[in-house]
Amino acid sequence: MNLGEKIKIARKNAGLTQKKLGEYCHVKDNTVSDWENNKSKPDAETIEIICHVTETDPNTLFDYHHEHILNHLEEIKKDQLEDLSALDNILYTNKDKIDFIRNLPVNKQKVIANAIKSVLDMVDENNFN
Repeated sequence: MNLGEKIKIARKNAGLTQKKLGEYCHVKDNTVSDWENNKSKPDAETIEIICHVTETDPNTLFDYHHEHILNHLEEIKKDQLEDLSALDNILYTNKDKIDFIRNLPVNKQKVIANAIKSVLDMVDENNFN
C-alpha cells in the first residue's frame, strides 16, 4: 500500500472529507486528492498535521516500525555481535545509512533511536555472559 492510499484510509477513518482535511492542512481539496492518488506528496510539516487530525502514527503512513530494524538486526550473524571489531566494521560499512538517518525527520530518528536503545537495553539485561 502506498502513501496516498494510507492518507486516504486515515482520512476516511477520521471521518473527514478531502475538503475538510485540506482545510486543516491549509491546502485545496484537489491537493488532498493528488496526495491520495500519488500525484504529489505532502511535505513533512503537512504530514504532521495529517497525523494529528487523523490520530495516525506517522510510522504507519511510512511502514516504518521497530520490527523492521529488529528483523534486520536478527540477520546479523551472532559471531559478528560477539566480536567488537566486527561490530565496528558494521558501523563503518553502514556509514552512509547512518548519515541518511541523521537527515531524516526527527520523528523517524526517534523510532530508530528507540530501536537501538532496545538492543542496548537487551545487552544490559542479559549481560551476554
